[in-house]
Amino acid sequence: MSKKLIAVASAAALALAALVGAPASAATFGVVVAETVAGSGSASDAYTVNVATGNVIRGTTVTTDTTAVKFTVTPTSSTSTIAVTATGGVKLLSSSDEALDKAATYGSTSLTGIGATYVFYAANQSTTSGTVTVVEGGNTYIAYIKGVSAKGYTLTLTGAASASVGGSYKMVATVKDMFGNPTAGLTAASFTVTGSGSADATITETSVETGTGTGVYNLSAPVGSFDSAGPGLITVTLLAEVAVYDENATAFGDITNAATLIVNSADSATALQAAQSQITTLQASIAALTADYNALAKKWNVGKKKKNKVALK
Repeated sequence: MSKKLIAVASAAALALAALVGAPASAATFGVVVAETVAGSGSASDAYTVNVATGNVIRGTTVTTDTTAVKFTVTPTSSTSTIAVTATGGVKLLSSSDEALDKAATYGSTSLTGIGATYVFYAANQSTTSGTVTVVEGGNTYIAYIKGVSAKGYTLTLTGAASASVGGSYKMVATVKDMFGNPTAGLTAASFTVTGSGSADATITETSVETGTGTGVYNLSAPVGSFDSAGPGLITVTLLAEVAVYDENATAFGDITNAATLIVNSADSATALQAAQSQITTLQASIAALTADYNALAKKWNVGKKKKNKVALK
């Protein structure tokens, strides 16, 4: 047989051997995200999912209330090992957790599986993007997941201790979720503001977030909110649609979706008189301090050369 024929026969034999030896279960590596979620999973357009709004992770289907993203991995071989790791606030759950109500803090940063398909879930406890990395053989898949703070767990309120009768009044409300993330995107309709005593009832006017994602809101009670002089109470409450009212979530501390300020109001004439009185008192104090300084300066200057003397006030 010629060398050329031997070479052709050898090549054919090798091709046949490779074909016969190929595993029947060979497949193309791929990762699919179930249902529909916002974002593409890239670093600049992360998948978004709600941060847990109660002490439970939900993720059997992707809905507006889901708090976990479902991933299905197809390996190149049913005997390949699939390794999944997470960074940031991302927590991983295996498919065996799907039917169970898992606590909001449940999950790990790594999972391992083998099979023709492998299903797992990813939740994020933070509003900062984290990653999910899937490795199988020489294949690597990376997705970015960002949490969205959908409901407030704590509300704190600050404002001045006094107000004028017939005037307006401004407060600052800070809203955070159960993990301490700022709850952004609320509106005036997300709050109810009520008053008692010298403060009139139902006095909400505006709600403006001071910065994107800060969870800090300026609340303004309009002119006429205080209709009499004396102490009053102003209470700000988050509506149920944007607040956590889950008793099982108390592992994260007391739920405080309402806060109250004590405000003393006075009419304009009384307030002006009080201010003028304070000015008079301060002026008298300044005059007394000046006199004391000048007396000490005169004593210091006795016998001193001109360049060493101190000036009088």
